[in-house]
Amino acid sequence: MKWFEHETDALEHPKIKALIKEFGSDGYYVCFGTWEKIGKYGDKYLRLPFSKYPKTLFEEDLRLSIDKIEKIWVFMSKLSLLSPNSLKNNILYSSKLKERCDEYHKKLQRKSRQDTDNVVVDKNTIDKIIIEYIKNKGWEKQSQEKNILNSIYKRSGKAAKELFLLTNDIKISLLAIQWTAQVCQQKKLSWTLETVISWYPDYLLHKKTIKEGDYKAADPDCQICAGTGWDKTDGSKKLCLCRQNR
Repeated sequence: MKWFEHETDALEHPKIKALIKEFGSDGYYVCFGTWEKIGKYGDKYLRLPFSKYPKTLFEEDLRLSIDKIEKIWVFMSKLSLLSPNSLKNNILYSSKLKERCDEYHKKLQRKSRQDTDNVVVDKNTIDKIIIEYIKNKGWEKQSQEKNILNSIYKRSGKAAKELFLLTNDIKISLLAIQWTAQVCQQKKLSWTLETVISWYPDYLLHKKTIKEGDYKAADPDCQICAGTGWDKTDGSKKLCLCRQNR
């Protein structure tokens, strides 16, 4: 990334205001300084691991103690200015930065999407992804109507194809959909297959850090499982997010 959008009214944004209220001008400074480093040194997903750019370099560049920088990063993650899942795994990633990326980076992303148009994915694979998407959205009844089902395919068919080409594995594609659905349900966020694609790096981190049997007790106040530890919202029985060591 060569540059990213920086609006002239950034100081008026509620999240930036919250940073400044909590940390003064250092909050603003660290936020945009961190985004600059992600943009310059991050990978194609705009993820910057500390193994590639150590915290000591941030300390030198920003002329602040690493303790203060880390406190600001944690606060940024609470505001969704950084990904909390990535930060816990020693990686800096911001979906907000991805939205602000320069025209050159956007052209690379568009070219990548255009290249997928020339790749053939069998209909059975697309069907499996769309069916899983419908199930996790809770649209089973509505999708029985042919016009609605056609509308879902028209709106999401290309994204289903892109998801499979990204994962190159139908099982992983379906698991990524399930994970995104559960996270969004817990946080009361809307989502689409494009969200699954955008959050795929976070899903890979989740998959890497959460191992079979590595779970904690259910949250008795969880609104999804009501303390049972199992999410049955879509009729199936899945481990609830509240039991996972995130």
